[in-house]
Amino acid sequence: MKKFLAVILLFALCAPVFVSCSSDDDDDNDQQRQKELQEEVKKQVNSVTSALESETGMTAFADALKKFDVASVNYENDNLTVFAFPDNATEEEKATITVTQDLLKRHIALGKYSLDALKKVSKITMVSGEQIAVTTDTTGTVYLNGVALATPKSVSNSLLFIIGAVIPKGDLPSESAEQVKEDLSALGLELINKMEGLAGNKGFVALTTFMDLQGTMESDNVVDPGTQGSLKEGEVPTSIKAEINKVSGVYTWNKTDEEWDFVSDTTKFEFLYPATENGTTNNAKITVEFSGLEGKEPYGEVKAYGKIYVDNKQEGIVSSFPTNLSIDKYASSAPTTIEFGEYVVSMDVKKASPNTTTISLKKGTEVLLSGSGSFVADLEAADPSTTMGQASAEVSILGKYTVKGSGDAGKLYSEVNAIEEEYDGKYDEASEKKKSEEIAAVYNKYMTAQMYDATNKEVATLSARSKSYTDTYGTYYEVAGVFNFFDNTKSDVDVYFGKGFEDVIKAWEKFVAKF
Repeated sequence: MKKFLAVILLFALCAPVFVSCSSDDDDDNDQQRQKELQEEVKKQVNSVTSALESETGMTAFADALKKFDVASVNYENDNLTVFAFPDNATEEEKATITVTQDLLKRHIALGKYSLDALKKVSKITMVSGEQIAVTTDTTGTVYLNGVALATPKSVSNSLLFIIGAVIPKGDLPSESAEQVKEDLSALGLELINKMEGLAGNKGFVALTTFMDLQGTMESDNVVDPGTQGSLKEGEVPTSIKAEINKVSGVYTWNKTDEEWDFVSDTTKFEFLYPATENGTTNNAKITVEFSGLEGKEPYGEVKAYGKIYVDNKQEGIVSSFPTNLSIDKYASSAPTTIEFGEYVVSMDVKKASPNTTTISLKKGTEVLLSGSGSFVADLEAADPSTTMGQASAEVSILGKYTVKGSGDAGKLYSEVNAIEEEYDGKYDEASEKKKSEEIAAVYNKYMTAQMYDATNKEVATLSARSKSYTDTYGTYYEVAGVFNFFDNTKSDVDVYFGKGFEDVIKAWEKFVAKF
């Protein structure tokens, strides 16, 4: 279970670092795949041509499409989106228009772009290699470099838009990598400034200290209250109340032995410990109270309330209301709220298909940070990792920049594990290189990720690559995340954040030091 949960967490954290792209198959397989795709694309082109020939006034575009050189393009799939203009269309100052192959390619995109899909991006790349700006007005109308789009027709596996004019050339009005960096740096400083009050909040500091110390609850004489019940082999469950009574009592931090001392007491559920990392006295206390513990399956609606005290003064409140909780099963939902004055952390985990998680940090009514995720898996299976399917994650900062990622976590987990096993014990440079290349290809195959600005326009995509580094012992390889910006700039994630964020780093270090 721990390994499975670690994989889910890893997926949520790494989703913004990887995006789908072609795998590093050997040349022969790639060439064969291209031939197969070209044959399928020819069928798509023929279908779209036939559809255009049935339209009035589309002869010139249809004739040009018949001459389209399918072999001149590298394909990732066999879907097309065609933006066809009528015979009487004009281009710039020209009274009439000749549909050349170059012009034709400016009006064909690889993949299927519905109106809803176009509203989520700020550009698309045409077969010609040109990047065309995508904009949406207040009425919901979508434009390509200023040319309005109507509802497309579905033709075989492709989409056909009939447009009223030639899509003009034009510089893509998108943010450069450096502009995005400036925006993110300013956003980071704004976030830290708005979180400033947390650094001085004794309850928040005490809770972070408790979370660090809680990981030491592993000794035989102390029952970890965070475990899922405490049934012994062959024991028949009675009630949640009986199970909680087994772990109820006073947990006191023993600084000398660096472990928790436990005294059983069914009337109390308390933790006594130092409020700060370097504290020498147990001046912090967390008390927990429960309600709804009576009854049989599903054992009622349990409610838990926690209060955080520092120097005998209440500094924070924690409340959790799991639903449909039983001894041997997870709750169907577990909404939890933590309050530190004007700061409120809210989170919830819902067991469903898919399972979902949400979390947010608010200052008053303003959302400073928010995140959500979903994943398909049977959490109660003997090995939940074997039941994993599609998963997604999203993180937003002040509602101004958002990173979204999604993919097939099950296949990712399975194939990465297979690669790890294949190269287990092989530490030579050639094997390390091949291993990292194969893992990067798997991430690119099964995961996609994008970054969006405050207007919900895509400003960058993310992918994975094999990256080498050298130290005194030799050359090693790892999988690195890569930002792909719309000014054609590419940068490894660690390199991108390594320069230009000095002010943010200093502000963050100053913020953390206050703890």
